[in-house]
Amino acid sequence: MFQNNCREDFIDQAHPIPVIVGVGRSGTTLLRLMLDSHPELAIPPETHFIPRLLALSSVGGQLREEFYCKVTESQTWPDFHINKDEFLEALQNLESFSVASGLRCFYGLYAKRFNKKRWGDKTPLYNLHMKDIQECLPNARFIHIVRDGRDVAVSGKDLWFGPGDNIEKQAINWLSRIREARQQSQYLSHYLEIRYEDLVTDTTNTLKNICEFIELPFNCQMEDYYKNASARMDEISARKNSDGSTRVSKESLLSIHANTSSQPDNTRMGRWREGMSDEDQALFNAIAGDLLRDFGYET
Repeated sequence: MFQNNCREDFIDQAHPIPVIVGVGRSGTTLLRLMLDSHPELAIPPETHFIPRLLALSSVGGQLREEFYCKVTESQTWPDFHINKDEFLEALQNLESFSVASGLRCFYGLYAKRFNKKRWGDKTPLYNLHMKDIQECLPNARFIHIVRDGRDVAVSGKDLWFGPGDNIEKQAINWLSRIREARQQSQYLSHYLEIRYEDLVTDTTNTLKNICEFIELPFNCQMEDYYKNASARMDEISARKNSDGSTRVSKESLLSIHANTSSQPDNTRMGRWREGMSDEDQALFNAIAGDLLRDFGYET
């Protein structure tokens, strides 16, 4: 018989919840794998379903049922390798159900797979929903990782997600996403900005600052993340269309994170110098140059 792993004495409600956000291709997966390598903390692949859960307006049993359906029907559900029946039973065993308790139950079950009590989230687009997430989970602590927008543009070239290869759209997307996060940060109790470049070149100190922010003892295992990265990334499943056909293969999803299986590579910094034409560099700087300089990037 399944034992309810979402009982209140298992779900750690007191500790801060790290929520990693940022523009895509900014190092969110790298940071997720680093923090997930800590023996006390589990961070699943991207969830994406929280905004839909926060929009639910039902109460009681209907809310519980709709919550369960939204989570298990999400395209990302197969990535978590949680049995649906066990998840449903765990939700039903919660004495007082809310979206917050349901989320704690979900993350608690995921963390339990690795014998860990603390958990977090890494979904880049949640930087647009931080205020709402904090209202639901008051102990959320948002870690916004920022990377030179021109390197983001080069890294995101030819990928199926993001603003495409148009440099103007890329610059506007980078600028608007960071501005929106900073605007929301005014209403957040805990918000930390870090640079991808600092995470790569000064890994130990950057991780120590993050650990202090989320009240987690620093552990050097985080710097060995790459030794287990392939196994952790292998959780990800192919993305399907509504008719069951494959929209994005598992191989394609894994290929964009292939570098996580090796130590931080500072040669990936400043790729825009060779990967962007002079015209594209000038256009990006014209749109987002002020913000680039604000983060200390050369223009």
